[in-house]
Amino acid sequence: MGSNPRTAALCAVLACGLATASAQEATTPSSFSPGITLGFEERVRQERWNNVDHNSASADARIQERFRTRIWADADLSPDLKLSAGLCNENRKITRPDTAVYNGREVFFETLSADYRFTRELSARLGRQNIMKGEGFIFMDGTPGDGSRSGFSDALDVTWSHGDSRLDALLIDNASRDRLPEVNRIGNPKEANLLAEWNEKALVLYYTGKAWSGSTLDAYYVYKTETDFDAWNSTRIGYQPDRRFSTLGARVPRTWEMAGPPPASSPSSAATRMRASTPATAPSRPRPRTLPPGAAMPG
Repeated sequence: MGSNPRTAALCAVLACGLATASAQEATTPSSFSPGITLGFEERVRQERWNNVDHNSASADARIQERFRTRIWADADLSPDLKLSAGLCNENRKITRPDTAVYNGREVFFETLSADYRFTRELSARLGRQNIMKGEGFIFMDGTPGDGSRSGFSDALDVTWSHGDSRLDALLIDNASRDRLPEVNRIGNPKEANLLAEWNEKALVLYYTGKAWSGSTLDAYYVYKTETDFDAWNSTRIGYQPDRRFSTLGARVPRTWEMAGPPPASSPSSAATRMRASTPATAPSRPRPRTLPPGAAMPG
């Protein structure tokens, strides 16, 4: 059947229009809906200790219950902007020694930060935040003075990520005493919670990336200052003068893969993955040979 030139032209226009609409739909980001996420946590812990100074003559035994309450909110204001705030309070009931004069504790800001994404690869977080790098053994807990009550840092964290690589540049400024407003602030310095024994400032570069198959690489450089020692006076043992130092290090976590099926009584763990071989009765594939630890299985 012959085609009319007008009909052909109209079909061409419609085809172009549909193709353009499909391309726009494929490149248009998913719709964003602003929202607020709320959270609540209650932790109850009992602690008993004695002779913490390795001096049996001192009366330092303690029995206490700790009640930690946390509430927080995350507000997604735009696809690129998020605000976060969290409050925390930890009350204590000290039963030994029964002469303890305090149980009620202050309500403080555990988090108060803003996140902004400049591009797909570049983002930043400014404010009070919880920071942990690697497994947390070296880089974690910005408030060691208050035990497990909190672990925040006042910092600027600028992150660049691409593929399997990530680079964090951090500026940290942690004070020995909380600089933000508190409710029920403790006036007696002897009863107040020290966040740290000194004022800490640090510049950190922390890189995380894939080193080779089954391994990742964490490399870091830290320049840190510790000033204005607050826990002791200069005449006490343990006093530390102001100091400045650098730390350079790396870690390479490795996941091992072993040949052969796992034992029936012990399931695979996250740290050591076992890959089961094909049964010997399968005629299509021969049974794989045993490989040294760390070598990848064939196929």
